[in-house]
Amino acid sequence: MRRGLVLLLLLIVGLPLVFPDLVSRLAPFMLYYPTRLSEAEAEPGAWGLPAAEEAVIRTADDLKLHAWWVPANAASGARSCGAVVYFHGNAGHLADRAPIAQALSSLGFDALLVDYRGYGRSEGKPSEAGLYLDGEAAYAYVLEERRVPAGRVVLAGNSLGGAVAVAVASRVEAGALVVTSTFRTLPELARTLYPWLPGRLFRWELNRFDSATRIGGGDMPVFIGWGQRDDLISRGQTFGLYEAAAEPKTWFESQTADHNNLWSETSFWLALKDFLEKSLAC
Repeated sequence: MRRGLVLLLLLIVGLPLVFPDLVSRLAPFMLYYPTRLSEAEAEPGAWGLPAAEEAVIRTADDLKLHAWWVPANAASGARSCGAVVYFHGNAGHLADRAPIAQALSSLGFDALLVDYRGYGRSEGKPSEAGLYLDGEAAYAYVLEERRVPAGRVVLAGNSLGGAVAVAVASRVEAGALVVTSTFRTLPELARTLYPWLPGRLFRWELNRFDSATRIGGGDMPVFIGWGQRDDLISRGQTFGLYEAAAEPKTWFESQTADHNNLWSETSFWLALKDFLEKSLAC
């Protein structure tokens, strides 16, 4: 058994040294954790969204993505303030985020939840370039199919989804950008998560998710949030992204939220509501 452990250690340490791009090639297996949905499970009514509609969104590389359109629960006679395109993190599927769509609807916003390629009932396999195409297709759907003006579209994302939202925002016109629990770049995050790996191995050319470079080029209002109990993304990573963002920008920090539940906190929603209403002049 001892000999086997030594061999395993040599494989873990030695292979990346012999094949310096091994980490880059293994990155998708370390990064994406999709969960599939059956046809019955994909029904939004089963997740507490009876007014939601299922949608199929086609990407530029001809893949079909599964999405939910959740209309605003506005007061009688009132119109929607805008539409929020929400990009989820690296695990699960869109149904896990049903409470977020429900809360956005209650604020008077339409919401689009979309599963990346390979997630839920969406076709394909995830990749950095692919997720950007997915994000752009979701944005185009809101403009072209739902007829929402670009200035009333909010691009939002949590964790990896924040990187997707930043990338889309750097290429299109939108009313606001909301990013939570997100890192500056994937190689920087990897160095904090895997400090025992030699630094030269983090040549993740195919998986960089370089939000720090992209976020500074926009002119839309930016809201960035983070929870002090986040044990995955450090404050330095998310606040560093805030520092790189152009004005106008808003920072929100929760004392009690961790990496996965910031969007469940009342204080977060109060701050987000104020930001969205000011940014979109609701």
